[in-house]
Amino acid sequence: MSDDTKQERGSESVSTRLTSRRKFLRIASTTGVSITSFSKLGAANSENQVEIVTIAHDGEAKKTETVPQAWKKQVDRADRVNRQVQQNRLNQKGIVSISTVRWEDESFDGRTGKQIKVQINSDEFEGNIPDEKDGVPIKVVEYDANRAPAASCVNISNFSSTHAGIEVNTSGNDSATRGSFGAPVKKDGNLYMMTAAHLWDACSSSKSQVNGSDVYQCTDNCGSIAEHDDATDYALVDMDSDQTISGKIKMDNSTKWGIVGHYTKDGINQLLTETPKEQVKNMGVGTGETVGELTDAQIGYGSTFKTDGFSCVDYDGHGVLGNWVTGQTDSGGVVFNLVDMAEGQEAGMICTQNEYIWYDSRTTFQCSGCNQSPMSLYKGDAGAGTAFYRLDEEYDISVAAGLT
Repeated sequence: MSDDTKQERGSESVSTRLTSRRKFLRIASTTGVSITSFSKLGAANSENQVEIVTIAHDGEAKKTETVPQAWKKQVDRADRVNRQVQQNRLNQKGIVSISTVRWEDESFDGRTGKQIKVQINSDEFEGNIPDEKDGVPIKVVEYDANRAPAASCVNISNFSSTHAGIEVNTSGNDSATRGSFGAPVKKDGNLYMMTAAHLWDACSSSKSQVNGSDVYQCTDNCGSIAEHDDATDYALVDMDSDQTISGKIKMDNSTKWGIVGHYTKDGINQLLTETPKEQVKNMGVGTGETVGELTDAQIGYGSTFKTDGFSCVDYDGHGVLGNWVTGQTDSGGVVFNLVDMAEGQEAGMICTQNEYIWYDSRTTFQCSGCNQSPMSLYKGDAGAGTAFYRLDEEYDISVAAGLT
């Protein structure tokens, strides 16, 4: 693997810290966020309450909520402990993943807290894991596989306008690796469509081999890869000038949802711990629209666990996992929640859809379209991807909300 294949990780660069700080100050100036905490908006309603930003776009708060201060302190502590455990354990043989999950046995002023989940392969793992760290419980679970229900392919044809949730591929013919277009995004003032970098073998290729690669929508050459990152598995597609980028998510029927912004880290913690839990949506061309609940946040994967095309994907320790059905060709799609706004319901983006998890190799579905031969594809009981707040804060990639 060449030196330019991997992006340096593990410590923030000065430019990254400045970018995050610059976005933080924009939110502070427009909403009244206090300098001392990203989540606090002016004065709390009482000494036991604090207001958090749950959805943001381009440095502005779009939705806020008042929550118990005790809950906010606990989930923040769980996030810090989770990161420490990831740093100490993810390179250990037999560790599958480390994440934060609901702590059902404890509530904080009426809200469920968070604990750490360490998933292991007991055939390989040796050693002991403590029951808690700094007051945060740690539960150990065994990695297992389950059988997923059936699925079918959608949005696989040539479209005059490029939406999130339609087909994308690498060559426009039978040999193509196929996936889904994700959200329209902006970086450095430029508009792109997002998809998954692993479709172009990012883990085993250098940056120069992936960047500049042709991108196809069905049989049409529609653009090229402008940049990508292997750890978070994003690829930004510079669409050709004759291509129209839509600001909506195309579902597997006539429904199209506009985009309001992305869920913040606080917003994802809220979705993870609220009762009853909301059913969020996944949209990709393999399985179409599926729904499920967030089960894990701030997830990082063990370096000795992943193989093949995902060996380099660890989501920077900011992955999101949920129990929506997903499968091959969903890669690059979107996971979102419908949010009630003044103009009606819009999509709050949660994470990219990068991989299907817990699949049974005996359970497949057939997929065809775009003049390609039928394919037999795997599907899984769960999906995972990079949280949009991570892409926004650390990579300066913002969801392009408000497009028609």
